[in-house]
Amino acid sequence: GATAPVGRLDLDTGCKSGGVLTDATLVLVDTTDRLSPLEFDRARTSIERAAMQVPVGGKLTVVMIDPVQPLSPKVLFSRCSPGRTDETSGLTQGQRKTADKYSQQYWQPLADAIASLKTAADSKTSPILLTLTAMTTRPDFDARVRNRRLIVAGDMVEHHNGLSHYQPQRDLWSE
Repeated sequence: GATAPVGRLDLDTGCKSGGVLTDATLVLVDTTDRLSPLEFDRARTSIERAAMQVPVGGKLTVVMIDPVQPLSPKVLFSRCSPGRTDETSGLTQGQRKTADKYSQQYWQPLADAIASLKTAADSKTSPILLTLTAMTTRPDFDARVRNRRLIVAGDMVEHHNGLSHYQPQRDLWSE
């Protein structure tokens, strides 16, 4: 993102620069199979619900699996919440200004990101576990972030490089 002095807001993410986030929610959407209308509605509802629960200054990141580069999923949205009007004081912050900021800088870009899920292409692989592993190394979602929340929107069926839930696996528990 754009660099700013410590404590200032990063123009790309809306997060305070410097320091470590205290709250982060990451939503991983499995779009390796085209989403049906019902699956899209469920993903949208889950993402919107998560967005509403992110506290002021907390970060919401929505990514989708990149079957070609599973360790680098495609980031659709990654911003800190500027706060809803019900989270701010009418004495110190203008309610209208807060509502406009929330809509323009957070909610509308999120709605655009959600809409892009409809156009995701099918893939022959589904590297969910690899992508989940990569998520734990993101600087905005690693162990330094005190309150982390992970939401997976998908079927959790792995199909990638020798590990496939579509094919019988050898019994790893027998001798």
